[in-house]
Amino acid sequence: GNEQASERQCINCYKIVTNGYLVPSKLKRHLECNHSSLVHKGKEIFKSLALSLQAWSSMMDRISKNENENTTEASFIDSLYIAKAGKPHTIAEILIKPCVKDAVSCMLGPDKAKKIDTVQLSNNTISKQIYTISESVENALIRSLKTCDFFGLQLDESCTDVAGLAILLVFVRYPFKMQIEELLMSELLEAYTTGNEIIKAIDKCVQKKMIWNGTSTCVDICSDGAAAMVGKVKGALSRMKQVDGNATSSHSVIHRHSLATRRMAQDLKVVLDGAVKIINHVKSCLLLACLLKLTTKYM
Repeated sequence: GNEQASERQCINCYKIVTNGYLVPSKLKRHLECNHSSLVHKGKEIFKSLALSLQAWSSMMDRISKNENENTTEASFIDSLYIAKAGKPHTIAEILIKPCVKDAVSCMLGPDKAKKIDTVQLSNNTISKQIYTISESVENALIRSLKTCDFFGLQLDESCTDVAGLAILLVFVRYPFKMQIEELLMSELLEAYTTGNEIIKAIDKCVQKKMIWNGTSTCVDICSDGAAAMVGKVKGALSRMKQVDGNATSSHSVIHRHSLATRRMAQDLKVVLDGAVKIINHVKSCLLLACLLKLTTKYM
């Protein structure tokens, strides 16, 4: 057989033997006792058997490799769906895997369903694969940003999570095959939400991920009207414009609506305020909400 192989194997019966078995007397005894029909055959027969064994081994390796790749791909697909749905990682092993196995068993038979057991869907596996997927998406985003000529940023530091912590969100919009908007970073502001802290968080992200290649230009920075953002001296926008003087600033759509209502006609403002109060009062009571729904249904 193959002299480079780590294991010794008979080319006819495929029996694996140890190195101590490779004594001429033992090999001759194995040939005479188990393969007596090949005792008086020429070398060409043994060469053809060796080639057949190598072809069979390579085919089995290829099949095994394909099965492992398919199993890994299936596990990553399940992890992606779990991440998109925001479900706990344990749902894969507790719910998804048994359901898929039963469905395959009903549709294709119990033999096909046994392959579902090879798909790794444990809690730790799902967690690692979601982290791997997120890293891949982040790297793809960074590669795209390095190839673009200009981009725009949107900052929002007013987001708070369930623990009451301030989170800085930075979205980036750039031309890549089409207009794309992605979440660039999500950073915790531990102490203050001042312009200085916002700039530090953005600089830390840029330096760590080496996002900009020095040739791309920030054309616009969108934010709300918070003082930490639009302050003339210590605001984040003014600090960022010092780095890139060509960048312009704009307000977010929600903040524009807020600014527009400040100069609204008094009569219109009274009507809208009354409508908002009525809607809030109806929504606060389940009975009133149901009655309103029934009333509008037959109008």
